[in-house]
Amino acid sequence: KIKTLLPEYLDEINNCKTRYLLNNLIKYAILHKYGGLWLPSSSIIVKPLIILNSLRRDKLITFGNNNTQLINNIGISDNILCCNKDNLIISNMLTFIKNNINSFQNSINFSKGINAHFNKIVNDHNHHHTNQIQEKINNVPVNNGHLFSNQVSIDSIDCNIVHVNLANIINNTKYSFLINMSQDDILNSNMLLGRLINKSLNR
Repeated sequence: KIKTLLPEYLDEINNCKTRYLLNNLIKYAILHKYGGLWLPSSSIIVKPLIILNSLRRDKLITFGNNNTQLINNIGISDNILCCNKDNLIISNMLTFIKNNINSFQNSINFSKGINAHFNKIVNDHNHHHTNQIQEKINNVPVNNGHLFSNQVSIDSIDCNIVHVNLANIINNTKYSFLINMSQDDILNSNMLLGRLINKSLNR
């Protein structure tokens, strides 16, 4: 499907040596060509997103914060983005990735580089920033321990988006039980994760 959606980027796609680089190239290429809302599959929307009714060509909506102590930027995340096609910021980011595709094969360096460049571009252009991602539960950073607990109240979620750390689930044997659970098992459980998904589905 990606090759059908982005046939003009096949050379760049084939040159990506890491999944992180590939995902970012695809994200910015799709947003540049089609516009819309980019939402990672690890995100659960529990309340309607706040999105401006009218998006200009140079207007970009961001939805979360970065840790400025770890990444040299002004603290705006590019994980979730909303824009019209041909957005100026997205176009700049896509050009940046294409020009550096052979330099950023180290995912850690690429992560720092792309976040720093994204924040520089966003800071220089017209954008609308909203922090709609749940960062803490009871003053503790959101983690999978919260999501798999049956003790955490859903009322403690006061933002619109909750992020699930899928890599941590896959690589941590502590959560291996979840891999063996069916969709119905999760939805019918009393885990916060199941309750959030049910809320997202208006069940």
